[in-house]
This record gives sequence, structure tokens and C-alpha cells, in this order.
Amino acid sequence: MRTQLIEKKAQIGSQISCTLTTGNQVSGLLTEIGPEHITLNGAKGETTILVEAIIAVQRLDNPGDESVAIAPTPSQAEIRSAKLELKHPNLTFPAQKLRGWQKTDVAARWLQIKNRYRTRTGEQEKTPVENLSIRLYSADEFEEIENPYAAYAEGGVVGDSKMFFGREELIQNIAHAIQESRLDSKCIVIFGQKRSGKSSVLHHLKASLQKDSELLILDFGNLGSIQEEDSSVPLLHQILKRILTVLEYAIEDRVDAGFTSLALPIPDDSEFYGHPAPLQCFQDTFERLKRQVALHEDWRGVRTVLLIDEFQYIYARIVAGKIPESFMQNWKALLQANYFSAVLVGQDVMPKFKERFPNEFGTTQDERVTYLTQEDARRLVDEPIRIGGPQGESRYREQAIERILELTAGSPFYIQIVCNRLVEYMNSKHAALVTAADVEHVKNELIAGVNALGLDKFDNLINSGDTSADAISDEDARKVLKVIADNSRTGLCHRDTIVCETDLPLNTILNDMVKRDVVERREESYRIQVGLFKEWLIVNG
Repeated sequence: MRTQLIEKKAQIGSQISCTLTTGNQVSGLLTEIGPEHITLNGAKGETTILVEAIIAVQRLDNPGDESVAIAPTPSQAEIRSAKLELKHPNLTFPAQKLRGWQKTDVAARWLQIKNRYRTRTGEQEKTPVENLSIRLYSADEFEEIENPYAAYAEGGVVGDSKMFFGREELIQNIAHAIQESRLDSKCIVIFGQKRSGKSSVLHHLKASLQKDSELLILDFGNLGSIQEEDSSVPLLHQILKRILTVLEYAIEDRVDAGFTSLALPIPDDSEFYGHPAPLQCFQDTFERLKRQVALHEDWRGVRTVLLIDEFQYIYARIVAGKIPESFMQNWKALLQANYFSAVLVGQDVMPKFKERFPNEFGTTQDERVTYLTQEDARRLVDEPIRIGGPQGESRYREQAIERILELTAGSPFYIQIVCNRLVEYMNSKHAALVTAADVEHVKNELIAGVNALGLDKFDNLINSGDTSADAISDEDARKVLKVIADNSRTGLCHRDTIVCETDLPLNTILNDMVKRDVVERREESYRIQVGLFKEWLIVNG
């Protein structure tokens, strides 16, 4: 619509003058009219300016034509004097005092500027497009932005509900399935990329389940934390003892909350590991628990739910020959005995784990954790740093949020990384509002230079957690992803351009990456979903 207004008054080839939001004027021959920009060829070369940065356009070769308003109708509010000194090789914007504009309308603007010039040899050259932020307020007015992303930028469980978005329906579905399973135990498998938010889902699921007085929650924790490879105690026995320990703690918490004390002795380490049949000792303890629960009215009907994180470590130890395959047979027996329902959390290799032991896993409810929806990702970007709180005004202007979504694909982990760096940058620049140019600056720091991200921040996109002999190697994955990145700078990467030497067939690798949401396939073309990773690969290989 704004482009049409320009076209009515100034055609290509017209001499025009643009009044910018800064109050400055830029004049020249109109050479291009785009959806969001115009290009002038003036005395200092060719300059491209966003329409959003223009207040009015006027014909110079026909002074009788009236000006064409581009920006929204101004209000009667006044903007105080702003210190602004933005310099460019062909443009200088001095400090201005603007009247009749809402401060929030023009407090943050950005220009996309490029220049065309001739060298001494007569060749025509173009400079790269440069994004420049314009801030029309004093640094004295800036209030430091609290950074809620800093605690999670390195990963870890997001325990703060104010920073946890988009998983409510998943948690409700899992909680409902467990609560409705009253006669038979239920096994639910939550899986997805490393750092996709699975452990955070488990944390909030636990909080939801604990509200049900009929559920006794046994939080086993991270399975990888108890694996002692040099121990003479079989891993199965270590796991069983850990379950008995958290059972003891859960019962103590219930008793402290007012429930009747149970006559249920829990074997200590020496009793359990010294028992001639530790598995039988474990089963006897849970059989006694069933009897005790049935004897006391306040306990009657209480069922046990076991939560285990990083369950894929079992598969890794089995394929490494450090755990016998009979482990899974024992695990099946425990589930069939209805001692507890189980929620097992693991990485992308979990479907392969289940394929190898379909009978032992039995019937499970599988829940994949992947990227947030556009709406939920936008909320995570926007709400935590809104001006005045979650219900306040957004700090983001123009297409800044959209650019963050392109870079992160809605991954909570990468949103936390980008937004953490962004808040640090805004505070360092005393900038209260965020433009797309600010996001681009932060992105450039994340992919190159002394503050660039390391390869380890992308290992979740390279590796599925599979350690078996037929797993896709990190080297093969990086080769394929690098080729896709290099060939998708301006669009999709066609399958025919993906050419590199790999140990496994290319189609096997591509199919795995599509299944794991690392790349998206559109007919015969591919693209890396996390834009930040694509741009990192282009720069770093």
C-alpha cells in the first residue's frame, strides 16, 4: 500500500526528496521501488532506504505535486531531544528534535543501506547490504533489561514456569494417561533431540502428577549419573537399589505431610547388595508396599509412578556389551508385575532402542518433543522481557521476532541462546527496543569471532545419541549438513547438489535427519531447520 502511494506521485526516473524519520533529507533519482524500500541515485551514489524510515516523499522535478505521507499519522505527543549520531560513508544523520510523533513509533528504526560505485578501472561495484539501527531517545532514559535467559543459555532444566512455554498440552495428555491407568501399569516414552526440552517437560510433569494424592512419584533422576562402569555390582542391581531409595524418600515425604506411617522396611546397601537374589528382594519390597497401602485408608488406592531421565544410556551399554540383553527381560517383568507405571525419557535413539527390543518394551505411549509452535516460540521470545512485565509493551520492532524464529526454528534451546546474547547486547548499547538489525548483529557474533558458538552447541543436531556400530558418524553428518548449508544460502538445496563421500548411503543419512527434524524435505529439496546452525556451518564448516 505504501509502495502504491509512492508510485502515484513519483515514478521511476523522477527526481525526489525523502524526509526520513530523523528529520534529515535524502535526494536523488528514483531508480527502484520495492515492497518495503526505495532506491535513489544521488550525488553521493546509490542509496537504498526502507519505506518504514521515511516520513514523506516529494517530487523535485514537479514542485506542484503534493508530498506523499508514508509513516502513520502523527499524534500530538512530543519526542524530547534525542542524541543521535549515525554515520555511514554516504549518509550522516545528526541529532534532531522531532515533534508530533509517538516516542514508541520512532524510538527504534533500522535502515538497509547499500552503495554502488565505480573503481578507478571503471568497473562498477556494490557494497554488501548493511543494517543500521536508529534510536531516537537519550541514553539517560534507558533502564537495564533484566535477563531471564541467562540461567538457561547453557542448557539445563527450565524450572521457572514463566520461562516454560508450549508444552502444557503434552504434559496434560501424559498426566491424564497415567491417572486413568488404574488397573494396569502404564509405560510412556518421551524422546527427542538432546536439548529439546525433555528434562524440563519431565520436571513440570512431576509437579503436575504430585498434585494427585493417589500418585506416589518416584523421581529416579538421570540414569547416566549412577552408572559405575568399574563397579562389580551389576547395573540392574544399581538401578533397583536406586528405585528403592527414592521410594523410601517418597514415603517419608508423605508421612511428613500427615499420612500414616507404613510398616515397610527398605533394605540398605549392604542388605540389598548382599542378598543372594537382589531382584527377588526388590520384588518382595514392592509386594509388601502393596499390602501396606491396602491396609491404611489414607493410603488406599495410591499407585506408584517412576520417572527416569536419559534412559537411552541403557541401550548404549547394551550395544557396548557392558550390560547383558537379559536386562530388558527383567525390566519387562517389573512392568508386567504392576509395581509402578513408568515415564522414560531419552534422546532420538529411543525408537531404535525400541525396535531392537519390541517385546521387552511391550505397548508404550510414545511422545516426541520437538520445536515449539510459531505462537509458543514467539511468546518465549517476547513475553519474558516485555516493558513493564508479561502484559506490557513488546520491545521488538519490525521483523525482529520473525528473524529470531528463522534462526532458531522454535527450538527453546536456541531461543534462550539468541535472546540471552540479545539482552546482553541491548544492555551494553543502552537500547530499550529491539530491531531486526540488532538481531542480525547478535547472530553475526554467534557465528564468527571470539564470542562465536562452538561446535558443541550444535551436537544435538549432529548426533542422535546412537552409539551402535551402524550409527551415523558425526563426520558423515557434518559433511552432509555442510553441503546443504552451502547450497541453501538463498533457497532450498536440491538433492542433486548433495554430493560428498560418506560411509553410509546419503539417503540413509538424509532420511535420519528428516526423521529427527534436523532438516526439512520438500519434494526433492532440503533445508536445515535451525537457521543459526546453517549460517554457522557456512562460516565455520
